[in-house]
Amino acid sequence: MSIDVEVLNNGSLAETFDVNVYYDDNLIDTENVASLAPDDSAMLSFDWNTTGVELGSHIIKAEAEVVPGETVTANNVRTTTAIVLSGLAPVTDTNGDGVVDMRDIAEAARAYGSYPGHDRYEEALDVNGDGEINILDIALIAQDFGYGIM
Repeated sequence: MSIDVEVLNNGSLAETFDVNVYYDDNLIDTENVASLAPDDSAMLSFDWNTTGVELGSHIIKAEAEVVPGETVTANNVRTTTAIVLSGLAPVTDTNGDGVVDMRDIAEAARAYGSYPGHDRYEEALDVNGDGEINILDIALIAQDFGYGIM
């Protein structure tokens, strides 16, 4: 799972600092930001391997270290919640790319009205297994929009 963190230098000097990302106070990774100019930002991406992580809700915390002379530190920490569902993609991930998104909905829409033997029919798109790709399949895919392998 990718965790994206944007950092901004609100100070008046270029700064170099580390950013740590945690789940439930367990360190995921540390990245160094080198010579970030004043009023400039940088996007960091942390890879969280959730293998062995308990299923359910976890607190994600990104924390930028305090730099010498920094007086405003309240904005150095941000938290959010991530939900680890499982290591398996849902059946509504019809194209098998690991996430339920517009590509899955678009594929089902293109195959709308098809059935076994029809040239547009793909079994993976018939997510409710009723033998026809219809609005029920598209609704199920849309309901899982955003889910993926965590």
